[in-house]
Amino acid sequence: MDKDIFWKLIEDAKRASGPSGDIAGSVSARLAELSDRHILRWEQIFLAYMKMSYKEKLWAAAYMMNGGCSDDGFDY
Repeated sequence: MDKDIFWKLIEDAKRASGPSGDIAGSVSARLAELSDRHILRWEQIFLAYMKMSYKEKLWAAAYMMNGGCSDDGFDY
């Protein structure tokens, strides 16, 4: 698992989620098909991107666009 495969998995999940938009469910289904090692690596990449996203300016933009932004809302 590397960053390119990480993003491909997400893109494939977006396409497969269709009109329901259940991207998280689609990602989960795809991860369930992988080995434990690949799942753990996927999580490490995911958490690294989440950590990088915690920027004051990005949170401020989310706050302005959504009329408010809690910490959970920012994560989601």
